[in-house]
Amino acid sequence: MQAFVIILLLTLFTSTASAEEHKAIDLEYNSQRPGGDYTHFRAASAEDCAQQCEKSQRCGAFDFYDSDNSCWLKSRVYPARHYVGVVSGFKRPDLSKKTTVDTTDTEIHIRQDTQRPGGDYSSFRVKNAQQCSNLCMRDSRCQAFDYTTSDSYCYLKSWKPPAREYRGIISGVKRRYNAQLKSVQKVLLQQGYNPGKADGLMGRNTRTALKKYQKDHQLLITGRMDSATLAALGLRTSPEQIQQNPATAITDMEISEEFAEENVPSYIKAVGLTYLQSADNLYADILAKIPADTVLQILSQNGDWYKVIYQNQVGFVLAESVKKQ
Repeated sequence: MQAFVIILLLTLFTSTASAEEHKAIDLEYNSQRPGGDYTHFRAASAEDCAQQCEKSQRCGAFDFYDSDNSCWLKSRVYPARHYVGVVSGFKRPDLSKKTTVDTTDTEIHIRQDTQRPGGDYSSFRVKNAQQCSNLCMRDSRCQAFDYTTSDSYCYLKSWKPPAREYRGIISGVKRRYNAQLKSVQKVLLQQGYNPGKADGLMGRNTRTALKKYQKDHQLLITGRMDSATLAALGLRTSPEQIQQNPATAITDMEISEEFAEENVPSYIKAVGLTYLQSADNLYADILAKIPADTVLQILSQNGDWYKVIYQNQVGFVLAESVKKQ
């Protein structure tokens, strides 16, 4: 009798544990996710198939067919489609996990009606675009995302594919900014100068605003964040801060090479398929498709865009779609 009670308690505990594990997967009836299969077998039910997916670290999603009780485990989460007689499910990311990614000088730049095809390593359904953006920000692997408004799917990307116009999709891309430059831009805006958006990125408008401010305040006109200009703006770095961070203790407090316009490389290489456009905006005409790993000569840079030469054509490419040579 005592042995029977122990077996019963163990059975109840196992069932409870399985139910707890299963909470991470929601069943989607009459839904199929084609692709990504790495194994299949017979299962008693869709719930049993879901539990097998939970137990496998490799499994990201599954399909269960009512017709023959076959369970198909998938290594990736592909978009779902309507399919009668199939039950599908996928592992949701654990939103309770604390991120270890330092996002102090990182932000996500979001664009409406824009898509970045390619680079997907995970996809799942979320509540809204903000949740998709937050998940990308937490994940060190994620460099960009697409959110489809029609079915609330979030696609996380391991690199930054070129952007293109696509109605009904919200896209975002991670980019680092210079925190001190962002503060400078905010003060310039408050004082009536026009550096453009306070985004921590050095561009033509910010440099022009700095030069105008320096001229109005009888400072050396450099267009840079030199120590005299920072002092006039009330943003001089204190000796204590310089001691704590020696990297900032430079004579003219100039922005780092990553953000300095003077340090634009002579040549860049396309990360993936890149579009040569007639102007520096997403809606400009596409002049040519540039294959991955193509080396381009740079003529100039303006914010997020490089002006380049490709096959005797002069056009513009997004800075996030290329890398320095």
